[in-house]
Amino acid sequence: MKKTDNLPRRGIDRRTVLKGAVGVAALGTAVTGFPAYLKAAGKPIKIGVPTIMSGRVAILGESAVAGAMCTVRRVNAAGCIDGRMLELVVRDSRGKPDEAARMTRDLVNNEGCEIILDGEASSGSFAVNEVVRDIKRVCVHTNSEASSLTADPKNRIPWAFRSARQGIHDAVGGGIYAAAVAKQKGLKKPITQWTLDEIEADGSRRTRENGSSAAGAYQFMRDTLDKPGTLQDIEGEMELTGKEIFSPNLQDRMAYHLLKRRGYAAFMSGKITRNEFAKNLAQEWASFPVLAPMKGSSRWINRGQSYYACD
Repeated sequence: MKKTDNLPRRGIDRRTVLKGAVGVAALGTAVTGFPAYLKAAGKPIKIGVPTIMSGRVAILGESAVAGAMCTVRRVNAAGCIDGRMLELVVRDSRGKPDEAARMTRDLVNNEGCEIILDGEASSGSFAVNEVVRDIKRVCVHTNSEASSLTADPKNRIPWAFRSARQGIHDAVGGGIYAAAVAKQKGLKKPITQWTLDEIEADGSRRTRENGSSAAGAYQFMRDTLDKPGTLQDIEGEMELTGKEIFSPNLQDRMAYHLLKRRGYAAFMSGKITRNEFAKNLAQEWASFPVLAPMKGSSRWINRGQSYYACD
């Protein structure tokens, strides 16, 4: 068998794919240079999106589709690609790998999708990967953090790519930023070596310089947005003295304490619903989304928004 026999149909090679398909899939990047087989005039370029749109982790699919639509609208508004509109075709796998595989085949065979933009979690992405290996369609995995999905020689195929960042990327980026801030401000020791009293006393400076008193891995605030005196309350409820070191272990314990304050035990025992527990967490951590439309802190908000949206 010739080496080229393993490539997708109609002369597409890896470099050409990188210049085109990744442009649409890796949101916010350039979308020019699509492979020649996508340039047939008139017909829209259909991009199939197997993802999770229902169940406990539906927010994964909803956010992936919303992000993809931002790029689709921008490209179409700018004049399309060689006169062809982009069109997303979304399918709900319900978080089941076998459904993800079936939906991917349906998107290509019945919907005529020319690119697969995989929005699945890792388990589903491996299933999608095997389908695109078989049907030879360009695929970009956008959510899976499993590097083996495309790096492992057993899984790797020339027309499938993974664009998702991993935890290590967050850690490296955060470390570089933290080091720069520490150097700029002349900080002599990391925050994980401060005492709780020092963290609390430094809250005014953090608010003045950063706009928030949040500190640590769980962004503890001197005053939580809806509950004054958070750090002092935690100290009292956990019988801490304030002299304890703000270590990763202590931060984990404090975060678990906040979870319990926000109804973790009641949620696990079925006394409050998932949506109620999510609202409680969203009131504690502003970056957490609510899971249903509701009245937020100052206005009506939709699923996926912060409880404090537009405050």
